[in-house]
Amino acid sequence: MGIYSRDYIREDDRAPSILGDTPTVKRIVILTVLVFLAQLFFVERGNPRRGDDGELGFSNQSVVEKWLALDTDKVMSGQVWRLLTSAFLHDRFGLWHILMNMIVLVWFGRSLELHYGSREFLFFYIAAAIFSSIAYVVIQLATGERAPAIGASGAIMAIFCLFAMWNPGYTVNIYFFIPVPIIWLLVIYVLYDLFPLIQQISTPQWRTGVAHAAHLGGVGFGFLYYKRSWNLEKIVDRFLPAAKSNKGKRNVKAAPRVQQEQSRQDQQVDEILAKISREGEASLTERERAILLEASKRYQQRR
Repeated sequence: MGIYSRDYIREDDRAPSILGDTPTVKRIVILTVLVFLAQLFFVERGNPRRGDDGELGFSNQSVVEKWLALDTDKVMSGQVWRLLTSAFLHDRFGLWHILMNMIVLVWFGRSLELHYGSREFLFFYIAAAIFSSIAYVVIQLATGERAPAIGASGAIMAIFCLFAMWNPGYTVNIYFFIPVPIIWLLVIYVLYDLFPLIQQISTPQWRTGVAHAAHLGGVGFGFLYYKRSWNLEKIVDRFLPAAKSNKGKRNVKAAPRVQQEQSRQDQQVDEILAKISREGEASLTERERAILLEASKRYQQRR
């Protein structure tokens, strides 16, 4: 039995630092923020038009959104990159959209990256974003609606679902003082997205301005990934031999450094286990718990 399966790890498996030990999460956050800034600064000024309030103004369109947003007709015409690139775009007229997605990514994505590894987590995020976008496109084709979509919410919901599957007893404090098990919070989110999606299918003109299909697509992908124990890294290496070859070359060059790092981590694990024997599991710090989590993953891979 790996260290990860022990209760005190499953219930509190946060990383020792915000982003230092999770490079994939860090790079996704940085890339998303950079794209958001590009949305703000690269804007086309269109022809003047009169708004609902009678005021004359200009229609401003972000160049970045023009080329990267999820547009069903353009995807069907061959611009398939939009299935992924739309996940790095957010509402440029407010901070709440990008802020909430990045908070959830950092909060829950760190422990998943430590568990699965940086490369596997990257493939998971990319696949979840594409899967959720496909779900959105399918619903649009079925209903005839054509509303562009942006946001990482589909991939974020996949992360949230996968974390909840691993840690059903993890408690989230709603409004800072209402404790709710994360598995029940997941159920609430699913119901929240399912009802308007049913309404949208039955009444195509009915819309909320939220990509509910993408959210549910992300949850579905996270659930299938957990239940079927998918290993996207192996799939990528099978169909992209060059990626596997490059990975092997990097591993050979880094072997001495990796061996030294593993030796250091083994020593840390021994010290932490000795501390548990002396003082009990409750005495562990967040950093020590994260070290045990990472070591558990490494030991499982060795086996």
